[in-house]
Amino acid sequence: MSRGLFIVLEGIDGSGLSTQAHSLHRTLARQGQPSVLTKEPTTGPVGKLLRRALGDQLSVSEETMGLLFAADRREHVRQTILPQLLEGIHVICDRYYLSSLAYQSRTVSEDWLWHINSFALIPDVTIFINLPVQEAMKRIDSRGLEREVYEEASILNAIRNVFCRLLHEKAERAGKRIMVVDGRPGIRDVAACITKGVLPLTDQQRSPLTTLGGDVIG
Repeated sequence: MSRGLFIVLEGIDGSGLSTQAHSLHRTLARQGQPSVLTKEPTTGPVGKLLRRALGDQLSVSEETMGLLFAADRREHVRQTILPQLLEGIHVICDRYYLSSLAYQSRTVSEDWLWHINSFALIPDVTIFINLPVQEAMKRIDSRGLEREVYEEASILNAIRNVFCRLLHEKAERAGKRIMVVDGRPGIRDVAACITKGVLPLTDQQRSPLTTLGGDVIG
């Protein structure tokens, strides 16, 4: 039995990651391709702490945020991502370790962040939804909700710059394939672009799963 495809969506706040992850999940279902939809932070105990911190209800340092994300991710990989992939089910993950790198490395050692995530599986494909910060802020403010801790234009601009650099410099760690999708068109146009890039991969032979630390799984 062929293992599932590991698909990760990344981008700054407001870029429509959750919307596109759900859309891809529905598309795969229509194609008869079994998949699960998951996200980070998770709904587990550590993920709940992170959601409090992101909502500015809990004050922690960026180092602690990095450790919490890594701990949440470790359980996510062990309990959800890896078992589903080995069962032949595609996994669509809304945010993964590149988000930790982009968000925390503004003030925390990038090498240290790579190190504490060395257990993480490298995605088969990473989809980066590229959206200008000005447009992202418009979308964030249109929700009518209180902003989270990173949802400020200056912070998102720095985060977007790190994302772009990582996708260019660390391509082998970002994912076995990288898709950069323009997030400015409408939801359907963005979804169509993602579908066009992902569907052919579901029928291709997949290489063994590997971790950032170089371990081969399965």
